[in-house]
Amino acid sequence: MAGREYEDFQVRIDLEPRRGEGYPVAVIRSPTGETHGDIRMSLRVDESPLLDDLLAFRQGDSNRERLKRIGSVLFEALFNNSVNRHNGQRGQLDQLFASSLARVTVPSDDSEVGRGLRIRCLH
Repeated sequence: MAGREYEDFQVRIDLEPRRGEGYPVAVIRSPTGETHGDIRMSLRVDESPLLDDLLAFRQGDSNRERLKRIGSVLFEALFNNSVNRHNGQRGQLDQLFASSLARVTVPSDDSEVGRGLRIRCLH
């Protein structure tokens, strides 16, 4: 039995926030297209426990629980908080992720198992 195949879902996050608009983010590769938008995520010392985790990670700390916290916060910011500010509908990032995940998890004719989706964050 061959190993599971994965398709890339590549996200580029600009680490310099726009004034009042969040961090610019772009999906630059996915099974169902590309898009761009903003994510809201606080990295201020007085507002975010994530900042300590990110600083420790940059210094080489690979504590499993710390990495899970970072991944959970990033996932939430990217896919659950990408709501259109004007009408409250699901945001483009969330829609693109959902459609990409749906596309790769459908089993093909020659496989009982669908492919996976590998999320890669670039900066």
